[in-house]
Amino acid sequence: MEKKQKGMIKATYNLGEFLIALVKLQFFWWYGVLKGGILLGVFPATSAVISLFFQFFQTKEFSSQLFVDFKKSYQVAFKKTNLLGFIQTFILAVLWLDIRVAGQLLQNQLIHLFLLIFFVFSLLVGVFLFPVYWRYELSCLNYFKQAFFLMIASIVETIAIGVGIAVATAITTIFPILMLIAAVPLLLLPISWFSLQAMKKIEANNCNAKS
Repeated sequence: MEKKQKGMIKATYNLGEFLIALVKLQFFWWYGVLKGGILLGVFPATSAVISLFFQFFQTKEFSSQLFVDFKKSYQVAFKKTNLLGFIQTFILAVLWLDIRVAGQLLQNQLIHLFLLIFFVFSLLVGVFLFPVYWRYELSCLNYFKQAFFLMIASIVETIAIGVGIAVATAITTIFPILMLIAAVPLLLLPISWFSLQAMKKIEANNCNAKS
């Protein structure tokens, strides 16, 4: 009975520490966004949070120097993630504009559907983009190729990411205060976890194929 109580106390303590870390990550994210003048801060701040989640998955605990690690990841990723992020944003913006034009002017349902599917695929590629950045050393174009390959080859993980984002969105809708203090980490947690599982699975399959 005493062991069970100690186990519950430890689990509660660990959960509390994890939730506090999520709140810290949210404020670190705000710091990174503001440091980059908002426009140049969103992508490196977002990727830095993903990097810290990757570290957490590996060590099973957040670093005692979490803010220091965040700033390091932010600096390392600043140029490349801004480049990747703005390219992805441009692609999505062009596709969204095409969808609007196809819907209002062309009145062609087939083209409209095709563009909509392409937009969703591009959105999913964007979801995998920063996890791929932290896992591999690639050229700019190959980051997009690898993210696309992951999306196609890891259907289960892709669906799980979608479900995770939906759950995180529902939680922040039910508890609006979380929008300010934990929304970004809650959204990035399932993205980080399931994208990492997808990459590990593909790497394991490649190793098995070679052997």
